[in-house]
Amino acid sequence: MLEKMGYRADVAGNGIEVLEALQRQPYDLIFMDMQMPEMDGLETTKRILEQYPPENRPHIIAMTANAMQGDRERCLAAGMDDYLSKPIQLMELVQVLERWGHHVTESHTHATAKPHPPRDLLDYHILDDILSMGNGSPDFLIELLQMYLPEAEEYLVKTEKSLAEGDLKTARRMLHSLKGSSSNLGVKCLAILCEQTEHMDGITEIKALLPRLQECYQQTQHAITDFMAHLEARCEPR
Repeated sequence: MLEKMGYRADVAGNGIEVLEALQRQPYDLIFMDMQMPEMDGLETTKRILEQYPPENRPHIIAMTANAMQGDRERCLAAGMDDYLSKPIQLMELVQVLERWGHHVTESHTHATAKPHPPRDLLDYHILDDILSMGNGSPDFLIELLQMYLPEAEEYLVKTEKSLAEGDLKTARRMLHSLKGSSSNLGVKCLAILCEQTEHMDGITEIKALLPRLQECYQQTQHAITDFMAHLEARCEPR
């Protein structure tokens, strides 16, 4: 999304990498994921506030999938400047950039008619938002969907393996990552099922949900494949 709007963004895998990146170069703004390995968003923010004076540190925008009451207040109390809940919506991202960034392109306002996937599997409003960023070209969205499918399958394979080995921590981490990537692309059924596992106490309960997760993935795979075929057909020369 940021690239399509004309921004350059670097990705850090955890809080330690965030701090290392800040030592290499200055940044205007950080989208700080609250749940990261090694060092979470709150601790990373605390270190940034300790190490950099206000005039020399980037604005920090919290990002969390746990849209619980009080989350915004907790993030702001920790010294962050703003708050976004996942899945990230295009217009909310634009509003944050307008408040804290330097420039937002107008390309996101363009929209065209689009084929819609099944409502119970995919959130076409999110897909439409992503598609609108390509000025009518579906290439960006197709690329994201093509990357998503093998990634989601890998998360499920690693989840099943971790549960078989009794590694609940790794299984939860895989499911949390799958929930995030599914939410960002509007894959509703997988995002909802993954969220349900976060309220389960142990391995047995999560194992019982695995067949539904795998079935949902298969259905989603077909829906995404059909959706991409519609997009590609629309762009074929007549």
